[in-house]
Amino acid sequence: MICTSAGQSEIKASIYPAPERASASAYATLCESHQPIFTTYTLQVSPYEPGVQIDYEKEHAAYLNIDTCWPEQVNDLFVEADYEGDVAAAYIHRQLLTDHIQYGQPWKIGLKQSRHLLHSHALRLLITPLRKGTTEHYVKQAYVEQFQGVEVFLMSE
Repeated sequence: MICTSAGQSEIKASIYPAPERASASAYATLCESHQPIFTTYTLQVSPYEPGVQIDYEKEHAAYLNIDTCWPEQVNDLFVEADYEGDVAAAYIHRQLLTDHIQYGQPWKIGLKQSRHLLHSHALRLLITPLRKGTTEHYVKQAYVEQFQGVEVFLMSE
């Protein structure tokens, strides 16, 4: 059995019948407890938090410089962005990595496939604010869209 622990430092698994032997990698601690029918294994790993430097370019945009020297046991790294706004986009070196529509839950971005780009480029997050107001559309030599109201935006660190 292979266990992964995205966001968790402890994993429990109850198994029947109990295997003849159980082992864990050098990066984890394995505890075993016997119950009437099942054997429960508790696997504990050390949590990893990379170094991150955040630079706010604008109120609705941030650059995240993320340390890419992950320990061997870390398979993927996730950025979790909790924000209030309309839509958001994540870029690395002017390439769209992923986007997100706000629905009340934090945005989780996996970085495993882009790790090689993070060596030399920052992750850029852009948030489009929610708008409360009206938009006027008219043509004056060109198509014009003018918003009157309030834009709501908040990004938590």
